[in-house]
Amino acid sequence: MNGKLWYLLTVFAFSVLAFGGCSGDGTGSSVTQSSDGQVHAKLIGMVEVSKSAAATTGTIGKLEVFNAYSTAGKSPLATADIQADGSFSGLNFTLPGAKSVILFKASLSGPPVSNLYSITPMDLTIPATGTGVTNNVSISISKASTTIATTVLGANLAPIHTDKTFASVAAAVTANGGYVLSYANNILTFTGSVTVPPAVKKVLFVGNSYTFARIAPALQYNSANVSDLTAAFNAIDPAGGNSYPVGSGVAPNPCLDNTTGCFEPHNWGGVPGIFKRLTDQAGLNYEVSISARNAATLRGQFLNTANANWDLRSNMAKQKWDLVVLQAQSDEPLPVTRSKNGNFVSFSTYLDQIEKYIHLGTGSTTSESEIFGSLANCTAAVTANPPGPGLSTANCGTSRVIPANANANPNAKIYLFQSWARPDMVEAHKCTKADISTTDGAPIVDTTCSNGANGSSTTGLNTVYYTSKATTAANLNDMTTDLHNVFFGRVISNRNFAGVAPVGDAFQRAVDSGVVKTGNFYKTDGTFDDSGSINLWWKDRTHASVHGSYLAGLIMYGTLTGLDPQSFGTNEKAFGELGITTADALKLQKVAHDTLVAAGTLPN
Repeated sequence: MNGKLWYLLTVFAFSVLAFGGCSGDGTGSSVTQSSDGQVHAKLIGMVEVSKSAAATTGTIGKLEVFNAYSTAGKSPLATADIQADGSFSGLNFTLPGAKSVILFKASLSGPPVSNLYSITPMDLTIPATGTGVTNNVSISISKASTTIATTVLGANLAPIHTDKTFASVAAAVTANGGYVLSYANNILTFTGSVTVPPAVKKVLFVGNSYTFARIAPALQYNSANVSDLTAAFNAIDPAGGNSYPVGSGVAPNPCLDNTTGCFEPHNWGGVPGIFKRLTDQAGLNYEVSISARNAATLRGQFLNTANANWDLRSNMAKQKWDLVVLQAQSDEPLPVTRSKNGNFVSFSTYLDQIEKYIHLGTGSTTSESEIFGSLANCTAAVTANPPGPGLSTANCGTSRVIPANANANPNAKIYLFQSWARPDMVEAHKCTKADISTTDGAPIVDTTCSNGANGSSTTGLNTVYYTSKATTAANLNDMTTDLHNVFFGRVISNRNFAGVAPVGDAFQRAVDSGVVKTGNFYKTDGTFDDSGSINLWWKDRTHASVHGSYLAGLIMYGTLTGLDPQSFGTNEKAFGELGITTADALKLQKVAHDTLVAAGTLPN
């Protein structure tokens, strides 16, 4: 057919920040067929970029177009610069044929650094009639479309084999939720399931080292896609933590100051990073942030008691959060007779204070005497009847200014992170402490038990609390039962909480089913024993291992999304990136599934 037919084709690429349209040179994008039968495209449009990228100038990335049948080692059909505002123009190319499978690649240099793809079969065979018809269509290059592309082409986006027909590829794309660009009733349109970017949900994880995951590779996993809200605080004042500046990085003086620990460097990904990776693979649009500090209690998070330069409470008011996860100091919810830091009154009170702050946002000038009802209540010992938080008179009388939360959201869903049972509180062993001369702070024997604070300076044995049963597994079960009852009980007593993320129950289920190591966590010389099955606990027997953090991430995914983490199966990407074997990952996915079914989160 002679002459030219013009069809408007607008391309958008979705990453983080939504835009309300596109800009260009005013001529729009076009698809044309020349008299020799070749199909030509001229594209302009917008690539969605993050707020931080949009605040920069110049180019922030590149858009490329490939023939999906021959992408490996081949030059792109065309490229265009992506400007800081997300705009691009001058993307001109000739399609390989009237029926082509095109792979779009948007490479953003950040922040954050990311690659997004879309595989789009295009059947631009000119219909018998319909000349002169113009219309707007949109091709979505999103995280969801990236998942479709990797499903159809494989994780490495390998070229389509030449024995695959256009029809078979188009069928595979639409079967996985993608679309085909073709003519219908003489109009250029989409067939198949057009991917619509899901609404953004803003998620905040509040916690301590159980949340930020303590050790590599989980510690900084996927940190480029998680907003670490305490990194700036740490850069100003790292006092009280283990994130001091790194020096040589080589033992015995890895830190700039060899009297401090530098083995927990920001930016942190941790459990939120794993959760974020899972949601991305599911095609969900979750913006994830973390506000965490070593050993932080909920009181410390709300009153900023740990470090004057760490305004943790302000992070709760930083955005209008849709989902919030609260993680307390690990043993604070436990009975005072069965833990070193048991303080249920403080734990429970500040859960409620934070819930109200996120939901209602009311500001006040108050004191802890007022928060607990009276000075007597505030100073009552944790062992009293009734118990109190055991605070000093000075603390109880200190004036506390709580600014109003301008981003309060009464519809926010707040979940409680159920802690796991700890082998270091169950199984007899020598006292240990972090070795700050190493790059991971691995535990070494502490013969003084830190001058008696953690155990007996005479015997050198650590204090343990759950010992009535014959086995470590059974004693872990007793501790898990106490934790389960506290967390689920708090959700029953305050219906403003959305639920519990049953991470502790998942750890215990893995132990009870024999999937993971169940005992003999220590050698007689006081060092750790990692022989045998999967170990959910790191060397210090309190923090999670990489396997434990992965399991926690699976539980968070199921709890916050209502989706089954076992559905990922072998296609899940995070476990391989964390160094976990496929066999182990599948076992942990099943544990997560079974735990969520037992909790009523997933249907049986």
